[in-house]
Amino acid sequence: FFAQAVSGGDLDTATFSVPRARLSCSGNLYQENVKYYVQIAGDGGRDFELLDGWVKYVWSDDFAFKVGQFKAPINRQFMTAAGKQQFINRSAASQYFTATVVEREIGVEASGGFSENKFQWAGAFVNGNGRNADNGDTKFQYIGRVAYNLAGDYGYSEGDLEGGDTAAATLGAAV
Repeated sequence: FFAQAVSGGDLDTATFSVPRARLSCSGNLYQENVKYYVQIAGDGGRDFELLDGWVKYVWSDDFAFKVGQFKAPINRQFMTAAGKQQFINRSAASQYFTATVVEREIGVEASGGFSENKFQWAGAFVNGNGRNADNGDTKFQYIGRVAYNLAGDYGYSEGDLEGGDTAAATLGAAV
């Protein structure tokens, strides 16, 4: 949100502008283990677009099943929300390795973790055409990811906002 004043010639204006806005809601549906998430984005004009819209059934920490439109489970920085990243842009390495994946996809995902989420995994079966797009052919995109969190699960945030006493590190691979 910012204010802008323009002066010149016969045109004098002062305006407020919202170049990018996002509205999200999340919670449970009927049961504690049925979760949902919806995120809508506006571009400063009158256009709004669905970014995320999914329902997830969580059997246990070991296994969950998600259906809808969501961020593809590629690398950690790709899956971390922009507001929880250390820098303003994702790294060049992250952009290089995710260049063939559109950020959000429509499909299904299975995921989980074990040993107090030290080991995490995710696999997705998606359209491969990006957000809000039907599959234009008979091909799908398959994505798999595994990670080992050396000090246990610390979520998806790049900064240590809680001031933890132990160093957090993760090793992962995705195809």
